[in-house]
Amino acid sequence: MVDVEPDPDAIEVSVVAAPSRWAFLPGKPADVWAYHDGNVDGDEGRVPGPMLLGKVGDRVTVHFRNDLPEPTTLHWHGIKVPAMHDGSNVSQMAVDPGQSFTYEFTLTEAGTFWFHPHLRADEQIERGLYAPIVVRGEDDFAVDTDRVLVLDDVKVESSGELSPTITGLDLMVGRQGNVLLVNGERLPRLEAPAGGRERWRLLNSANGTYFAVSLPGHPLRVVGWDGGLLPEPYEVDDLVIAPGERYELLVELGGAEGDTIELQTLHYDRGHQLPDLGPRPLATFALTAPCQPCVELARTARRHRTATGDARHAAPQLHAVRGGAREPHRRAALLHQRRGLSRRHAPGRRDR
Repeated sequence: MVDVEPDPDAIEVSVVAAPSRWAFLPGKPADVWAYHDGNVDGDEGRVPGPMLLGKVGDRVTVHFRNDLPEPTTLHWHGIKVPAMHDGSNVSQMAVDPGQSFTYEFTLTEAGTFWFHPHLRADEQIERGLYAPIVVRGEDDFAVDTDRVLVLDDVKVESSGELSPTITGLDLMVGRQGNVLLVNGERLPRLEAPAGGRERWRLLNSANGTYFAVSLPGHPLRVVGWDGGLLPEPYEVDDLVIAPGERYELLVELGGAEGDTIELQTLHYDRGHQLPDLGPRPLATFALTAPCQPCVELARTARRHRTATGDARHAAPQLHAVRGGAREPHRRAALLHQRRGLSRRHAPGRRDR
């Protein structure tokens, strides 16, 4: 998302909600609603929408325009904002078609968040209105790549269009899609350096689907939840992520150049006779030439620093603003914890 504010401690962006086209199935674009970057001429929007990137302390101004055929709002999921800027229909008047509203707030906590409507959210989010937010802090740690992976599923017809069908099971447990998405794409192929150490920010934007993510042969080190970084990481073989939840992981992509690693979601038994579809692929990581040098995953460092305290970042896709690059910021370790689900015990997690 393009920031037009020259002050390094402030962000000014423009978001437009409007009808668009997006292909959930190859070669079959569907009618969707999408967020467009209002500071980019001709931006056609995408699903998910453009990411908002900032640092703790930034003052944020978001100029929002509604070009949809019905009222909507922007809700800043997980971020502390003034009530009148929260996007809830109990604290803010809806933004009618053709109207605008300016949201203003300050980023007070580091973490991974998202924004979406808080009006007819079950339909508007399903149509494509959601986007990630990353807030950096003062005490970050070294990685080769910092990735945002937005998980979702959609129910589509053979034509590729979103399906209006709602089953009894959907009413019971939330809409169950038939196409799995990572960053809006079905089975994307992502490049990663062999042996690299990566930070993954996982967000489940689905209506009712629980993702039980697994990277066979590679443990997942959980370093953060919805409330920020943990005082101590823990490892799991697979991780259950409920709708709306965010997790942050450190992953080592061991292997040789040319190898592929498949990210999967496993069956999670929530009851209600949900069918067991077995392991399902989400994305493929194609290993490229090793990074030089790769950051070694510290096994004992409580805050995941290398021995030299290096805090390099290699995720330019997360820093693109003003047509250039925003300086990465080191992240503060937050000790907020909330209850979650995993196949190994998550020590000390409590409701936020």
